[in-house]
Amino acid sequence: MLLTKYLETIPLFGLLILSALFTICGDYFGKVWSINHSLITFLLAFILYAVGGLLFIPTLAKESLVVTTIIWVLLAEFGNLVVGLLMFHEKIDFLQSFGIAFGFIAICIFAVRH
Repeated sequence: MLLTKYLETIPLFGLLILSALFTICGDYFGKVWSINHSLITFLLAFILYAVGGLLFIPTLAKESLVVTTIIWVLLAEFGNLVVGLLMFHEKIDFLQSFGIAFGFIAICIFAVRH
């Protein structure tokens, strides 16, 4: 299939970033849906989640499930942190901030190999 051949040409970290970005956008529209219950925001969230998942699948052919999942989760959570804090004015406490710092350190350690 042409799409899978094209996705194979994208570097691992590029696929992980794209997948996380689509999922973050899906989370944004999911949060908007939770506030206004609009069908269009629900459908946008659903489609963006699906694209994010489709972009993640080829990463499994390039690296182990454990490594790709940890990097992806940290990327997505960092993006969601930014969206939650800046766009929805959500708050985090000191302990949560500490966990975020450790997550950032972890992604740097995993990314060094790539």
